[in-house]
Amino acid sequence: SGHQSSELLRAVSHIVAPLAKRLCGNGSPKRQRCSSDMQPDCSDCGASDETEAASSERMVAMVSSQEWDFGEPACCAASLGRSLSRLSTDMMSTEPSGAGAIMARSTTGMSRLPSVAEDVVHGYASRLPRQASLRFGVKHVCLVSDLRDGSAELRDGGYLYVVMVGDAEHIRLIHEDDLVCEGALAGHSSLVERREFKRHWSRRWEASDEDFRHTVLFAGELEYEEGVGVLRWNNHSGHYMPDCQDHVRIGLDPDTFVPFD
Repeated sequence: SGHQSSELLRAVSHIVAPLAKRLCGNGSPKRQRCSSDMQPDCSDCGASDETEAASSERMVAMVSSQEWDFGEPACCAASLGRSLSRLSTDMMSTEPSGAGAIMARSTTGMSRLPSVAEDVVHGYASRLPRQASLRFGVKHVCLVSDLRDGSAELRDGGYLYVVMVGDAEHIRLIHEDDLVCEGALAGHSSLVERREFKRHWSRRWEASDEDFRHTVLFAGELEYEEGVGVLRWNNHSGHYMPDCQDHVRIGLDPDTFVPFD
C-alpha cells in the first residue's frame, strides 16, 4: 500500500543520508555522473533541479541497480537521500487525511470482516447463553445439496446443524461424538460465531436480550449416511427452538423431516 511504501522510503532515506555524507567525494554511479544530463538536486556541484518525481525515480533506480563505484566523486549520493525523503513526503501528502485516512489504511492494510446477515422476521435468535466454542476440526460446513445426496464426505451418524440467514446454500454441522471436550458441552450455538450470536459481548446475558442476533434460519438434528444422504432430520434445538413449519426454508428433503414439538 501507499502507506507501507512511504514508510519503506523513509527508512531507506534515513540510511542513505548519513551514508551520503560519508561518501561525498568518494563514490558515484558507474554510468551516470552528477552532470547536466542527469540534473540532480545537488548543491555540491551546482547542477540544476529536475522535477522531484523524475529525480526520485532516477535515484530509486540507481539503488535498485546497485551501480555504485567507490573511489569516484559522488555528490549524487547526497541527492539520493534528499530525493527519497521528498518522495516519501509526496506519497504521504497524496494519502487521505483524518478519518478517511484511517478507513483507507484499514481497508488496504487488512481484510475487513464481512457484515453479519440477520433478519428479525425470518431469523432466530438464541434463547440461552452461547455454549462452548468448538475445538479445531470438529465443525463442518458443506453444501446442503451435497448433504442431501450423500456426497458431503462426512462420517456416518447423528449431527447437530444450523443454517444461517443469508447463506441457505450451506449447512454447519457437528457430529454427536464431538459434543463434549474436556468437560465442556458444545451445541447449536457453538456453530454460530460470537459476533453472529450477540452484538455486545461486554454486556451480561439477560433473558430476552435484545443484543442477541437473529442470524439462524433453521436448526435441529439429523442423521447422515455417506452415499445415501440425510436419513431423517428435525427441528430439535433448545437454544433456537425453530417452528417445525419453517423447515421449508432449507433445501433438505421435506419427506424425511420429522417434526419435534
